[in-house]
Amino acid sequence: MTDINPQKSKDSASVRGEGVHKFSPEDLRKKYGTVETDAVVSEVPEEPKADLDDDFDELLEDLFSTGDRPEQAPEVADTEDLSPDKFVEEFFASESRVGDPDFLNDFIASSFGEAEKLLEPSSQNEEKATFDADLFDPASGNSESLPLNPEKLSELFSDLRDGAAVEKESFKKKFVKNVFPAKGDGFFESLRKIVLLVSVITMFVCAFLLLNIYVIEPYKAKLEAKNLAEIVPPTDVSETFDMRQKYPNINFPSGMQNKHAGLYAVNPDFVAWLKIPGLDINMPVVRGRDNSEYLKKTFYGTKSKYGCAFLDFESDVENLERNSVIYGHNMDYDDLMFGPLLAYTKVDGFKNSPIIELSTLYKDTKWKVYAVFLTNGSSKGDNGYLFNYIFRNLSSDDAFMGYIKEVDQRKFYTTGVDVRPDDKILTLSTCLNDHFKNGRLVVVARLMREGESEDIDFSQTVLNPDPRYPQAWYNAKGKNNPYKDAERWYPN
Repeated sequence: MTDINPQKSKDSASVRGEGVHKFSPEDLRKKYGTVETDAVVSEVPEEPKADLDDDFDELLEDLFSTGDRPEQAPEVADTEDLSPDKFVEEFFASESRVGDPDFLNDFIASSFGEAEKLLEPSSQNEEKATFDADLFDPASGNSESLPLNPEKLSELFSDLRDGAAVEKESFKKKFVKNVFPAKGDGFFESLRKIVLLVSVITMFVCAFLLLNIYVIEPYKAKLEAKNLAEIVPPTDVSETFDMRQKYPNINFPSGMQNKHAGLYAVNPDFVAWLKIPGLDINMPVVRGRDNSEYLKKTFYGTKSKYGCAFLDFESDVENLERNSVIYGHNMDYDDLMFGPLLAYTKVDGFKNSPIIELSTLYKDTKWKVYAVFLTNGSSKGDNGYLFNYIFRNLSSDDAFMGYIKEVDQRKFYTTGVDVRPDDKILTLSTCLNDHFKNGRLVVVARLMREGESEDIDFSQTVLNPDPRYPQAWYNAKGKNNPYKDAERWYPN
């Protein structure tokens, strides 16, 4: 084929390219005649690879030649103000890249390598394309957006649900396998599982017991106290009130106060209402068939560790005896029942609540607090001796005053209230285990005499410098008992 350009050049490929593009259409018609555009394009020969390599080497040589370049490249302006061509020019003109042909070779190789990876189909891309084709339904005929394929979605989420179910089932199996003994477990593995099960069961039982002690039982006791408050003895009951007409099925004792009819109708063991102004004590008092009946039974007859305040079962309610004893629980961790009596261990507690009110079935009475002391509930706490403060009657007035002398040794402080040989006393007894086991806190009050004022001269209140305690108290404190060989008092 005859060359288009008659002049020879050392770069034949570039010369041919230039010749083709420099000829006008008229020159081409003279040379080849009338031809179609596609034919002209098809006559352009393919450029030899060897010539392109030579051209590229020459281009690199011209590009990275440092002979005519300045030693330091000019400062590069902010790239935001550069056009793409200008940025490339300044980028390759920087000092770090001048005369470094390896940089360009690596740059070109890596760029074309990443491009080939993007263009080259991979197994992951093929799987994704297949998944997308299945996921979208091409049958909709909408070329802009393809709707989701319901069957494919159902299959997809079915797999997810099945996987979750398998995982859940696997967790259950693992739990059962790791907790409960199974066939094939060795001795130590079975022992480990048994110990684990026993520990878990014990933990739940203890949790329930603690919940019952500190939450459920106190709540029930407070609820009962609230219910009782609704039938608290009224103070405005008319004398003409006929309790037998209102409660025809109740056999009321003769001479009973009308205001107690409601409480007696609920529980015929009711004998009095106890109230201590200044303390949170406002509750019914019962009398059981023995002194243990109401230890764990409420006023309504339900079982409870709080029980109910009760009068000694042999006491005479209508004709109060020399000493009327009322018992009540103290739980140490709350102020229900007789817990508030602990305020009397301090002088301020006495000054805040010096009067005790007791309204029995037959009459209303008031008592002045005389003494507060701590004693033992069993003979083991005091070298085999049990101080008897729960008697009902004594043989004589002198014996009674002998008892008052024993109380004076034990009381925490002197209240300024006096006691005469013919007086009657009220004793409130509750547990107190703060200092030693099986202790008793005792509050002794004297019945107010007819016409006596409720006023008390607090200036006569004096602390007892050395109260007499049971031996268990001295042992707990690490002290010597100065009353160890003292005379022991017994009733009658």
